[in-house]
This record gives sequence, structure tokens and C-alpha cells, in this order.
Amino acid sequence: MVEATQATIAILREEKNKWERRCSITPTEVVQIVAKGIKVLVQPSSNRCYTEDEFSDAGATIQEDVSDATVIFGVKEVPIENLLPNKTYFFFSHTIKAQDYNMPLLDKLLELNIRIVDFECIREAKKEGTLPQRLVAFGRYAGIAGAFDYLRGVGEFLLQKKHQTPFVFLGSSYMYEDYEAMCEALARVKKNILKGGLPKVMCPMVFGVTGTGRVSQGILEVLEQLPHIKVEPKDLKKFCEDPANADNKRIIISQFNSEALSRPTCGKPFVKSEYYANPEGFEGYFPEYLPYVSWLVHGIYWEAKYPRVLTREDLQAAIASGKNKLMGVCDISADYEGSIGFTSRFTSIEEPFLLYNPTDGEFKEKIGDMSGEDILFHSVDHLPAEMPKEASNHFGSKLMPFVEAVVHSDFSKPFEEQTDLPAEIYGACITAHGKLTPDYEYIWKLKELNACIKPTDGDSSSAGMQGFTLVLEGHIFDKNMINDVLNICEDKALSFRIVELVVGNSATENTTVTIQGMSFNDT
Repeated sequence: MVEATQATIAILREEKNKWERRCSITPTEVVQIVAKGIKVLVQPSSNRCYTEDEFSDAGATIQEDVSDATVIFGVKEVPIENLLPNKTYFFFSHTIKAQDYNMPLLDKLLELNIRIVDFECIREAKKEGTLPQRLVAFGRYAGIAGAFDYLRGVGEFLLQKKHQTPFVFLGSSYMYEDYEAMCEALARVKKNILKGGLPKVMCPMVFGVTGTGRVSQGILEVLEQLPHIKVEPKDLKKFCEDPANADNKRIIISQFNSEALSRPTCGKPFVKSEYYANPEGFEGYFPEYLPYVSWLVHGIYWEAKYPRVLTREDLQAAIASGKNKLMGVCDISADYEGSIGFTSRFTSIEEPFLLYNPTDGEFKEKIGDMSGEDILFHSVDHLPAEMPKEASNHFGSKLMPFVEAVVHSDFSKPFEEQTDLPAEIYGACITAHGKLTPDYEYIWKLKELNACIKPTDGDSSSAGMQGFTLVLEGHIFDKNMINDVLNICEDKALSFRIVELVVGNSATENTTVTIQGMSFNDT
């Protein structure tokens, strides 16, 4: 009698860069998984936020070879040469927008008959009247790390202006063992603000926070640990112009939602439903607050069809009129030339800050090279990596309800018959049996389109050039709408690129593609 093989999963070592210390299954989940009779293999790593001893104590087996596992958990893309055939993998594949740099990875996943579950596509079960939200989402940690790091930058920036503040004693998020240690550091900053205050000439010191989602919630978690009061955007002018409010032993927090950031061009009152249905009929309103906001911490979700929050031209106009108080922008959303129009460079965990001069549109590498109009700029696009334990705990808690079902699912069945997979996981399977699954077949069509797109080059503000943005919405792949539009662009010798893709994964959901382009005129 042949003994049945024990169900086995594996946890990979991350190899993308030194900052990727997360793991998608932690020792806490390992204890529960082993108790269910499932073996856990863990690749050795001295860089992981949880140690090999912690995994071993939880019941895992530490070994290099993970070929016995049927389900393999990573975080970032697995190196192509490390992929094992006929397995189920979990990781961020970065292929669902047909990202050119990862098409070789997708080809290899198909070649090796791998069933890939993309973390980006795991969504909550659908509820009537709501859009399913991502289950594995790190917006809160991006907000926490971004706001915390930016306070450190504020301290260094103000010190360069000859102002000592308690912010200068903070480090970057990655320098702390965990969030608890970060909170202890913030408690000391709070104590010092209450004791010695902030520079009186800069008070009231207003932190503007954009958005109401996970990122902004993380931002507020940090700022609210300092002595503060909250002021609605509509009340900022009156508040800041009253000398009685120039208290230097607190910060002011003002949270900007869509109504505070935009107004209808027709002069009618703001209606939220109209804004989301017809955003082209609205214009950005944030520049009106530039005389009052000291620091902008930006965490709002943005698509190209919506008004921008802040542009270089907005800052130039405010400076020229003598009505600018803004000293810096922390762009946690990190959209290239997005809602913060001058975000054309990203910073890094090692070098998190730049100076930006709105007059010449140039960035400077060193705060020590500061001139009078320079503002402090921060935009790191991988902030959750600075909080690896908290992010890993989030991974584990969200994945644990599905592990047992995935391990015991019958991979050999046709994909349409793999009903033993939880719906949340089934909908996130990109490949199976050497083919793209039905919801993701669009990737091939998008890959073909990307191959013929000419990337934009040059400065969109240059003489003789005009920019444009197209937003296509509907069943655009089925009806070849996008093919027809891009063919027209090519026929007219227009330079263009796809900047946003939101795919409808069912017959009733529309797909939206935003195309940013540039044309040459004759003047």
C-alpha cells in the first residue's frame, strides 16, 4: 500500500531587493496550518522580518528545496529561473496590465503550467450595492510610513532654514523595529512640541491631508499622535487669519475630500454623484488653500479623468501673488505626472527627499542646496516595505482563511471545474493549464497593443506640442474600440501611452482605459 503524500506548502525567500523583507505567511499562521496536518517548508533567509528560528519554533521545516510543495507563497515576482512547474503560486505578478517588463515572466508561467494567484486580484466576496475591495491591500501602511518619514524630512528642511523642531529627532520608518516603536518616537515628539513649541513664525502649522481611504487613514494615524486640532478646509481661511489661533504648541490637520478639492466649472453646487459620473465638468480647487496649508500629504486615488490637485503652474501663480505658504509635498500616491502634476521623479527609501523649484521645474538632490522657493518633495512608491512585520501580519491574516482549501483543491481539473477554490481565490487566478483564465484573456490583446504604442518623449510643455487625454469606457476589447482609437492615433502620427487600466472582470462590468497622448501643431 502506497502511503499518501502529506499536503505541503512553501514560503519563499524574497530576492527582488534588500528592502523586501515581507513574507505572506508568518509564524502565527504556520502554527495554525501545521495543526491542520499541512507541512510547511520555509526557504532560509537572514533578511526576512521573521527569523528562521521563529518559523522553526512554529513548526515549519527550514530547507532550500521546496519542490515537494504544491502551493508556494511569495510576495514579489519570483525570478523566472526559480519557478517550478505544475505548482500553484501566490505573489504579485505585475502582469495584469500587460506590463512589458514582466511579459517574459507571464510566458514562463504559461510554459510551466503554473496556476498563479495574483495578490492584486484577490477581492472580497461581492456584496449588493458595493464594489468588491482588495483583500490584500497595503494602503494603510503606505500612509503610516509616508507620513512618518515626511515628518523626519520636515525636521531636516526646517533645520536648513535655521529652525530647530522636534521633528529632527525622528528617523525613517525602517529604522524602527515595529509600529509600536514608531509610536513611542512620536510620543516623544508630542512631548517636545508641548514643552518647547514649533517656530512661531510658521504657525499655525497646517498639514493638509487628501483623501478618505486607507492611505489617508494611515496618514491621520501618524499626525493625530501629535498635539493637534482639526479644521475643515472651508474654515481654514478664517482660522488662519485670526491671530488668536497662532498657537505654536500644536499642529493643524485639515482633511480634503473630493468636495474640498474640486468644484463644478458651471458654478453650481458640488454634487458627489455628479463629480464621479462627469469629472470633466469639474476643476481643481486646492490652489485656493495655498495661502494657508504648510505641508500637503497626498494620499488620494486618482485617474486622469479627474482634476489635478496641484500643478507647477498653481504654485507659480501663488508665489507670484505672494499668497503661498506651502513648504512641501509628500506624494504617497506616487502617480507619475498625476494628481500632483509635477511628480515626474520618485524618491527611494535610501534617499527619500528632493527639493522642487516650481519656477524652473527642477529637482535638487540635496536639502543643503536649498533656495528661497524650493519646497520639500517626497514620493516613495514602495513604502509598505518599510513596515515589513505589520505588512506581513496583514498578508497572513487575509490569506489564512483560504490556505487549507487551496492546498486541497484539485489542480488537475479544467479551470472552469475548479469549484473547490474559494471564490476570492478563483477570481484571482490569472493562469491555469498553460493558458490565461477567461477573465484575464484580455492581457494578450493589451500586450499586442503595447507592442505598437510609441512612448512619449520630450516635455509636454514644449512649444509646438499639445497634450491630450482620452478615457475609453465600455466593453472596449470585445468591440475592438481601443484598437480603432489607437489605429487613429498611429495614422495621425500621435505619440501616446496607456497610463491607466481598470479591467471589468465580468460581462456586466465595463473596462476603462486612459490614454495620454501628445500631438505636434504647425505654429
